[in-house]
Amino acid sequence: MFARKTSPISIPIPRIEPERHPNVQNPPETEVNAPLDTHLPEAHGDQDLTRTSAEQLYEKLRLWWPNEEELLIVKSTRKDALVHAIKAAEFYMKAVREAKTPADRLRLQEKLGDVITLGEYLKASSVGQRIPPKQPRETTPRETVILLRSSKLKGNTFLPWKASHSAPEAFQLKASKRLFIDETPLPLSRVQLDNFAGWKRPADMFPPSTSPSSLEASHHPSLEISTGRDLVQDVTADCSVVASLCSAMRLFCRAEGSLLNEIMFPFDSQNNRLVAPENGKYIFRMNFNGCFRRVEIDDRLPASLTDRALFVTDRRNPTVIWPALMEKAYLKIRGGYDFPGSNSCTDLWVLTGWVPQQLFLQRDALNLDLEWNYIAEAFAQGNVIVTLGTGRISSTEEEATGLVGKHDYAVLELDPDPNRRQLLIKNPWRSGETWKELGSTSSAATGDELKTEGPAHLHDQTGTFWMSLADVTQHFESMYLNWNPALFRHRQDHHFVWNLSPRKNMSATIVHNPQYTMVAGENGCVWVLLARHFTDEETTIIRQRPRSSDDMHAENSPMGFISLYVLDSGGKRVQKLSRGVYSGPFVDSPQTLAKFEVEKGKAYTIVPVHDKLPLLSCTFTLSFFANGRLAVGPAEDGMRHYTEVPGAWARNTAGGNSGSTNYGTNPQFSITVAERTPLSLLLSTDHPDTAVHIDLVWADGKRVGPSLAIKDVLADSGAYVPGCALLDVPSVDAGTYTAVCSTFESGQHAEFSLRVGSASPHVVRPVPTEDAGRLRTQLAPFVFAENETRLRARLRVGRLTRMRVYVRSTTAPSAPHEVPRRSSTPLRAAIMSGRGPGEMVLAVSGEGEFTEPTAGLRTPEVDVEVGRAEGEGVWVVVERVGGNRRQETFQVEILGDGPVEVGGWEDVS
Repeated sequence: MFARKTSPISIPIPRIEPERHPNVQNPPETEVNAPLDTHLPEAHGDQDLTRTSAEQLYEKLRLWWPNEEELLIVKSTRKDALVHAIKAAEFYMKAVREAKTPADRLRLQEKLGDVITLGEYLKASSVGQRIPPKQPRETTPRETVILLRSSKLKGNTFLPWKASHSAPEAFQLKASKRLFIDETPLPLSRVQLDNFAGWKRPADMFPPSTSPSSLEASHHPSLEISTGRDLVQDVTADCSVVASLCSAMRLFCRAEGSLLNEIMFPFDSQNNRLVAPENGKYIFRMNFNGCFRRVEIDDRLPASLTDRALFVTDRRNPTVIWPALMEKAYLKIRGGYDFPGSNSCTDLWVLTGWVPQQLFLQRDALNLDLEWNYIAEAFAQGNVIVTLGTGRISSTEEEATGLVGKHDYAVLELDPDPNRRQLLIKNPWRSGETWKELGSTSSAATGDELKTEGPAHLHDQTGTFWMSLADVTQHFESMYLNWNPALFRHRQDHHFVWNLSPRKNMSATIVHNPQYTMVAGENGCVWVLLARHFTDEETTIIRQRPRSSDDMHAENSPMGFISLYVLDSGGKRVQKLSRGVYSGPFVDSPQTLAKFEVEKGKAYTIVPVHDKLPLLSCTFTLSFFANGRLAVGPAEDGMRHYTEVPGAWARNTAGGNSGSTNYGTNPQFSITVAERTPLSLLLSTDHPDTAVHIDLVWADGKRVGPSLAIKDVLADSGAYVPGCALLDVPSVDAGTYTAVCSTFESGQHAEFSLRVGSASPHVVRPVPTEDAGRLRTQLAPFVFAENETRLRARLRVGRLTRMRVYVRSTTAPSAPHEVPRRSSTPLRAAIMSGRGPGEMVLAVSGEGEFTEPTAGLRTPEVDVEVGRAEGEGVWVVVERVGGNRRQETFQVEILGDGPVEVGGWEDVS
């Protein structure tokens, strides 16, 4: 999938650490007194215990009361080590009961938990099949409602999984002898309909010669799960699904411990095989919308009128249908066979529940060489599934390279040889186009030839080819990794509704984003997965977009983008994004994964963010994976009290930065606190190109004038930044302060919100403008003629009047959101008395300098006496400098505390 922002990603293979009791002060009675056998599955074989993990655990155990059984664990085979672990557990059970002090009891209980956990690992049967991470956290009632509401998709109800869903009676034929029919409509595309011959059961689809009646009724060749599968995609546009099935086939078809045992039912676990249900019903356990869910289908598949297949087929044995049944169950979730597209990461997350990660191979920050050893090791252990995705490729390049643009490929095998580092890749298409090695860098770089051998059931599959890691990074856009969640000992899922309704002037902030605090119980790596739930509205939006390909690789995703940020903010809610512990790429996939290192006992804030998600409300699940215990919960606000007030930079209030003579006209607010408190001020606007700033001034809540002295500024938000400025003051004394909200340039019009936070109660009030309560006297608009540079108009007053002059260009916008046009005529405005040699300046704008009146010119206030106005005469004078190449109209207003009479304009150039 396309990503617009990227950041470095590391892929350490997590170590398996022993589990501790959720509450060592009062552990459940069963954990202390129950026989150890109740905690341990059956042991298999005499494999040696992994020395690294055993030694780590031994170092941990020997700190308190070591006994002989513990000393023998490291040196023993898996089977013998298990015996010693059981005896050690019995020793600690007795020691817990006989402990003399509460402190001793707690430490012994913790050691008992470690030994029991180690025993559980010793009984794990094979590599890649480890005990799933435990989830001690209980789902809240609110989250339960979210999961139930997320069960509804396309008229179906996919309930959260229960063990009873796969009970044998679900597959028995009823007394009516009628086979199960799933009435759910599964739409077909136009091309599929042209080949469609109806929905048929396997017995009707294949000739009798291909289904020998002598075979057991419960086990047909159509359900065989041997490793010789060669799956291909034909008419159905689901390359990502078929690539996912091809890549996961080695785990589905393992001789022991097939993943199908956890996914597809009915399944004979004792004989590691699928079973044909009597009633034609199959039930799948699939992971989506926050949990594993029950998906049931019948065994009917879309038959074809031609030789084109409408479902995934095994080229070596077309009667094998269980992959097609799995495909059908998945497409039922996603809306039908007219599949709008996905990516393999998402598909495998649903099919297997394995944690998805997307690596962007074209990103400069990614060093795949450093990641390769981790990936290859996990692949060899059966702990990761790998697929690949191409980006946009021109038709000419497709023809030359043999690769298909915006297409997902399976990875069947990795060659970990450090001199070659190659991948066996499969194109899932029926036509099986393969890479033509055009532009290969492997031979030139290493002098080695591409590997051609491999397991026979892999290298001779349709559309397979070897490619070096260097060539993969050159020709593919994404590598998709799905990790075995059993790599971790602890997991927590948190489900939430994200209200995405626009909050006015808050688009540049994360004030209203869901945020979680996380504290790790020990140092190590933590993975956090953000997963968006599927909805009917999402499917409709995707189907309605114009598509030129069969997948979802698009630069303008109709579903928007999501990302995850991890901030070192003490676990408190944050108001504005900043570079933190982890800054994730923005992806158009429904899932995104954050992987980062944590320190024991340190609190972090996890923040989901989005860009252009089209729905007003979405449900998400945030999943945490770690090998140490985690404390996770909704993050709390950093302050107890918040006030949000609106404001605007308009015609008379867009004063610009503190270097502007109109700075004092900016919107200002008085902030009163009754006691010493930290203070937070957030200034935000929905105009992303408007650079904003906050000054907190010692002004007792009074208006700050045009000249701002540094000594008067208590604190400021730093440099002007687009869209959103944040000012955090660790502590202010009780009193009243003035906050000035400004844009960098004067005359920029926009609405904004000011959010004030404090630990103790506060009061926020707008500071009245200097012109508040003043009488406005408007002069006739004027335009300078070609030779005019100085105009004046006489003023008369009936009493002593305090006044100022305000001049603006009427080319500036009158609406708040219009972009102002800059005036091309520098002006100077003044209030003057007398004329000729006796002329005296009473007040002048810009300290006497000529300035552009984009945001208006103002003179200081001045008192005008009746006698002076009648005798010497008092005048408003407007002067310009330079030419007037375009006709520019100016408006002058007199703002005073009494009535003012104004004469006509006179040219006194």
